[in-house]
Amino acid sequence: MLEWQEAFYGLYPVSKNKLYKIVGPFILGIELIKIPGLKAYKPYFDIYPLYDTAVKNCLSRSLFLIEFRNDRDRPFEIRYDDKFGQMQLAQDSVKKTLTFNLNEPFVAYDSFMELIDYYLYKYDHGMFKSHSGNRANMLEIKFYASLYASKNPETILKEIAGDQKSWNMVTFNNWHGDYETWLNNLQENLNQPALFYNVINKNKTDKSINKIPVAELL
Repeated sequence: MLEWQEAFYGLYPVSKNKLYKIVGPFILGIELIKIPGLKAYKPYFDIYPLYDTAVKNCLSRSLFLIEFRNDRDRPFEIRYDDKFGQMQLAQDSVKKTLTFNLNEPFVAYDSFMELIDYYLYKYDHGMFKSHSGNRANMLEIKFYASLYASKNPETILKEIAGDQKSWNMVTFNNWHGDYETWLNNLQENLNQPALFYNVINKNKTDKSINKIPVAELL
């Protein structure tokens, strides 16, 4: 874990296997997840909301999870005693995969959206390409990023309406509940952005995350 902290010093260790930072309305970072039955782990990138009503609710609802992969497009399996081989390759993969630098004190809005759009529209994997619950998550990320950065969130609502036409609504409901309720919640935050910002600012002060570094979404 220490080697990951040194490589990604812009993140804060909230546990022995989770390194996070706050970016705009999100908590995001690297998670090192143990592989069952092996003394090894896989590195993942995860995004959580910061705009739910309590931090514990935020951290129980992953919006976006990707595993880093090697040059053969296979997931890494890094032994716990590996300090330079696969671990170094995995850290290089983090830097190649993400469209922004985790160590910087800010994240460019366009770079952040480029990452989400890649998995939303270009990455050829069923979980991203056709899974309605996951696609809604990615579009939710785009909406709240655009709302936070004042980048025409109304256009993301139109994007959602277009994408929703191909969704399996049973799958969506299993992940998010009633569609109209979910959509109305987005609209309410658009109509009352002050409440949205107040929740984020309140959550930042929660003792469980108030040591996590904050990077602006610009």
